[in-house]
Order: sequence, then structure tokens, then C-alpha cells
Amino acid sequence: MEFPEFCRLWQLSDLDRAQLAPLWKEYEGEPAKEVPEFLETAYFEKIYPLCQAKVPLAEILPRVRAVSRLAHEAPAVSVLAKIIFDGAFKREPMFKLTSFADPFPIFGEELSGVFTLMISLGAYPLIAAKHRALGIPQSYTDDLMAWFGGNMEMYALGHRGAPGREFGFSWVRLYVDGTLFRIGRLEYWMQDYRPWLPAIYRNAQGKVAALCRDNWMIGKHHQCVSDPAQADFTTHFTETETTVSGTLYCADGSFDPETVTTLDKAQWHPVAKPWSLCPSLHIPGGKRMPFDEIKSSLVAAKKFFADYFHQEVPLFCCNSWILNPAWETILPDSNIARFRREGHAIPAPPAAPRAGMGFVFGRADVDPTTLPATNSMQRAIQEAARQDKLDAGAVFFLADDLEDLGNEYYRE
Repeated sequence: MEFPEFCRLWQLSDLDRAQLAPLWKEYEGEPAKEVPEFLETAYFEKIYPLCQAKVPLAEILPRVRAVSRLAHEAPAVSVLAKIIFDGAFKREPMFKLTSFADPFPIFGEELSGVFTLMISLGAYPLIAAKHRALGIPQSYTDDLMAWFGGNMEMYALGHRGAPGREFGFSWVRLYVDGTLFRIGRLEYWMQDYRPWLPAIYRNAQGKVAALCRDNWMIGKHHQCVSDPAQADFTTHFTETETTVSGTLYCADGSFDPETVTTLDKAQWHPVAKPWSLCPSLHIPGGKRMPFDEIKSSLVAAKKFFADYFHQEVPLFCCNSWILNPAWETILPDSNIARFRREGHAIPAPPAAPRAGMGFVFGRADVDPTTLPATNSMQRAIQEAARQDKLDAGAVFFLADDLEDLGNEYYRE
């Protein structure tokens, strides 16, 4: 197949054509016609059970076989899969095709998501090899594959129940690179002290003070905003040789914009350095999240990073729609509300419009109140929208406090 014909077949944009042109010679030769292992049914049957997906293997297999058959019949399918796979998981920097229609040409609504899922599961050997190189046990490799099962549920919500996953591989690449790990109920992304974290201090008595950074714009939900027109207050932070001063953000998410808190640096010390490993938490979908499992995961993660990376973690942080302050009133007895109450609240970075709606409804392109709601989380999203409180939230957990969590430690 010639390059122009390939681009027409897959309806690639001019930008994608220009990006792909220099790479085309790697794929136009005879070896490119071979079907990659991850598009074979036997490979899928071996890896898919690790996903712990709600869709049984027997139910998805006919679609898998159909994708595999297309790959054997049409070399353009194998070539496209190799281009996507290499770009997503092997090339540095990551190479992305961005102009695919949904559904894809050739595959249609029935097979597009399965094609993406098959490519995604092809990353398993690369992840396993990275973990072996790091000395990380196989169990961690297998455990993280459950993310795909939860991801499939979100895809089904937006695609009339069809199995598969969205076209996008940036999150999976973090697994391949060995910077994102599943430890119990949570995932941990290895990052240093994030710019969206406040300046966090602790004194000898164990008290914690989180001071907002300079020039944060705080909106009506006590979260950061990017539009000055939406800002109710702009924070200020100053430092002298002996003190730091700023707006104190309390553990429950409240603050007093009129009060400046000053800390004596001889008594209050930063809990982390700018280069400290401060993993950010991700809550994979598909399962409940009782706080005892969250706590167990945090405790295990502290040991994980000490054992396999020889680094002491000063804190864990999380920024997510799941931490929306509104859940404390709309869903007061829920696991997600308790998750927020157990952490020390901080201003969340500016959130995307209709935060969380894509995860709960499978789409975020319409007002959620116009969609049918079949579960409590969808109804909660609708109620938050009606109250104009569809937002994100953020918390941190200091590593020294993990064993004390469980009774709203920071708020007490």
C-alpha cells in the first residue's frame, strides 16, 4: 500500500500525515505485512483475564476474532496497529495519531474499541520487562492490568454498552516507562513536589500548616481557577529570613481570606523538598473504595518505594473529581466523601468543565441533567450540576501520619 492510499483509508488529517511521513519507510516493506502478536486471538485469551473486566471472555471473543481476521486479510490493519503500538509504547518521545474518527474506518462501532483494547494489552510484555529490570515482583505487573477492566466500563457508558476502550495510550505508557504502579486499591504516579501543592509545614508537636502559594486565584468553591473573572480572592505568600506568611488552607477546605498566618521558621519546617518523591494517587475505576483499603494501599506504597526505589516518601497527594467538596453534602455517607474527609484538603488546580462527568456517564459534551441516570453516582453528578458545584478537589496525606488515619485525623 502506498502512503497516500494508507492515509486516505484511515482518513488521517494533514497534520497526522505530515507527522507520519518520515516514519513510513519503516512500515511499507514486507515485514510490515505480518500480523503482530497482540492482534492474535490466542494472545488476547491469555492476557484478558488479568483485566478483571465485567465483560466475560466468551462474550468479547467474537469481536476479537473479527479484528484478528481483518488484520490477516488487510495488511493496512496490521500496519496501522504497529504504527500505533510503536508510537505509544516504544518511541521517545511518544508518537501519537490524533485525527481518528470515532468509530474508526473499517472497524465501525462494533470493533473500534476492541481494536484499541487489543493494542493496549499488547503492552503487557513491555510492562513486565520493565518491572523485572526494576526488581519488582510479577504480582504488581498482573495487578495493574485491572485498570483496563475499569476503563472498559467507562467506554461502555459512552458507546451503548460496547466492549473496548477509548483511543488513547498516554496512561498506559506510564506503566511501560515504570513511573506508574498499582499497589492495592490505588495507583501511584512517581512525581516530585507538584506545583499545585501548597507550602506544607509541620512543627515539633506534629501540627500541620498548609499555606497557599503566591498568586493563586481562588474561586467560589475554594478551588483554584484560571479565569480572573471567576476569582473571589488571590492568595499571597511571602518569605523572610525567619518567617513565612500566607493564607492558611484548613484541613476541611475552609480558609479566611482576611487573615494572614505567619510561621516562625525556627519552629515550622517544610515537610518536603522540591525534588522529593511525592507520588500522586489515582483511583482506578471498577471497584468500591472503602477507606480501610485506601489506608492499606497507602501504607503498602510507603514501603514499596522504600524497598524498590530506595526513597523515603514524605507525602502522597491526589487531585481528582472524586474529591469534589460537594460530595460531602450530596453523598455524605459515601466512600468518596470519606476519602476527602480523611485527607488534608488543599485547593485543587483548575478543573475541566463538568469534572468527572466523562468517567461517570462516558461523555462530557452535554449537560448531565439531560441524560438518563441509572445509579447514585450519576444522580450525584446531576445534583452537583444543578447546584453549580461540578468541580474537582485535592488532598494530601503525610507519610508519617498513615497509621493514624481513619478518624478524620487532620480535621481533629
